[in-house]
Amino acid sequence: MVGKITVAPVALCVDRIKVMISGGKNINITTKLYKFRQEFHKNTTLMLFSMLLAALLFVLYITNQKPAYTHTNVIYDEHSIHDKPDSEMSYGVVIDCGSSGSRVYIMYWPPHTGSKTELLQIKQMIDMDGNPVRKKIKPGISSYAKDPGAASESLRPLLEFAGHHVPRRKHQETPLYILATAGMRLLPKHKQHAVLNNLRKKVPKMTKFYVADSHIEVITGKQEGIYLWIATNYALGRFDHTHDPTNTSEHKRRSTVGTIEIGGASLQIAYEVPWDQYVPLDYSATINLGCDIHETIHEYKVYVVTHLGYGTDAARRRYIEDIYNSKHVKLKNHEKVTDACLPPDMVDDVSIHNATYKLTGTGEFSRCKTLLRSILNESTPCSRSPCSLNGVFQPAIDFNAAEFYGFAEFWYSSNDVLRMGERYRHKLHDAASKDFCQRSWSLHKHHYKMGLYPHADAFRFKYQCFKSAWMTTVLHKGLRFPDNYRNLKAVQTINGKEVQWAMGALLYRTRFFPMRDMKTEDSLSTKAQQHIFWLVFHNGFYPIVIVLTVIVVLMLWLYYRRINRYSKTINIYRDVDDLDQVPPDEVYVYDLRVDM
Repeated sequence: MVGKITVAPVALCVDRIKVMISGGKNINITTKLYKFRQEFHKNTTLMLFSMLLAALLFVLYITNQKPAYTHTNVIYDEHSIHDKPDSEMSYGVVIDCGSSGSRVYIMYWPPHTGSKTELLQIKQMIDMDGNPVRKKIKPGISSYAKDPGAASESLRPLLEFAGHHVPRRKHQETPLYILATAGMRLLPKHKQHAVLNNLRKKVPKMTKFYVADSHIEVITGKQEGIYLWIATNYALGRFDHTHDPTNTSEHKRRSTVGTIEIGGASLQIAYEVPWDQYVPLDYSATINLGCDIHETIHEYKVYVVTHLGYGTDAARRRYIEDIYNSKHVKLKNHEKVTDACLPPDMVDDVSIHNATYKLTGTGEFSRCKTLLRSILNESTPCSRSPCSLNGVFQPAIDFNAAEFYGFAEFWYSSNDVLRMGERYRHKLHDAASKDFCQRSWSLHKHHYKMGLYPHADAFRFKYQCFKSAWMTTVLHKGLRFPDNYRNLKAVQTINGKEVQWAMGALLYRTRFFPMRDMKTEDSLSTKAQQHIFWLVFHNGFYPIVIVLTVIVVLMLWLYYRRINRYSKTINIYRDVDDLDQVPPDEVYVYDLRVDM
């Protein structure tokens, strides 16, 4: 007899036999496990994209852990904040390249408040003893005019000093400014350029601080005066308008103070003037310290002028020149020539016109002041009144309300020797100066050797009589301050903090930093909302994205591989007549011939 036998897949038969043996006791558990696996395989794509979405949400969560750009009322410990690995402090370095030497200052500030009406809270770094962290070297870079290639190397000790104090992780974001003053200004332009070009080429290779070409320059006397004015008012809190953030009207803002500095080579004066006050362009400056140029709450109009040749050392040289012009015959004959601006019995050697002569002091303070008026050039025509010394225009000052702070010679003359304190009083100062000048030089030398004047160096002590007379003369006869003016303070520090123009320079040159940071935050937030992937890539999470992509590709490959494998297997948990539902290509038909 011949017939056909249809053979089902072996796996189906085996599974049916197992069910028969077990009696159906384990079918529920097995069915559930199998169905779970089956559902998993059917929805693998959904599971993969769910995992990817979860991973990206996690990345977004980490990204948003970055602190918001808002101010926190944290009290910083100035002695330890720079050593903390999570410190949010920013830093700035300024090298003041003067005529006699160069000095480095290190500043720092906490995160900005985020308010456009507030300034950075810049402070000078101090050591554990409370002293300013700074370093000075000699000579100044102007002495390398004949060898400009050595100028950059001379600053290496200052760069290393700053690099040691600024946290290493902050170096690349810390701006470095190298600003030269009077010494470099006296050099011919081509020699200035040679020194500056050397610094711009070599310094960026010597440090990791951020140094742009514009960070290295010779500043004008006008700039120096502006920076000192900024530093002074900043230290006094006169730019702090946070008590009324909506107050933008000029006449309601906190009043600022004026500054006067008598250095060795020049005299500088700066003070705020009303917006409707006429001031020639050469003597005026419009300053906006705010981070947004459209905001006017920190905008000021300042009168600032530098009188070259009216510093104490320059004035002394001009005074000696006048003596030589009037008594050169006696000097050449080596006859006795007196100097009213030196203590009695002092014999001073002066060099002029390639020769050295002797002057004998008489200690006549009042006569000294009278002689000094001749070098103020009071007879110079004033093209537009009011004018100060040398016929230079000087806007009217309300001396009843105006406050001024005097630096350099004001402090040295009033305190290093005379010990007059901060508040300047013309009559008291003149009385103390007159008493000092009329004492014999031998007595002064004895007192100096005894250590009675610890803050005065030998040069200062020797010419104290002249310097004191020049300070009062140029103030009252040159700048036309009334004798009874009582709102002048001679200072070196304000609120225990040293004041120097370098602080003002840093504040002015970093004024846009808060706006830059705020724009970065705003841009970051906007782009994140527009496209989440931009946020991920901006914050450095692209390696995670790459890894996730590789995982997805791998899982898809495994998924399709399993599909191909399971496509050859038939579900054993079908209905009774599931054999009829088996695909034809999985049913094997054989001809079986049987002999009966």
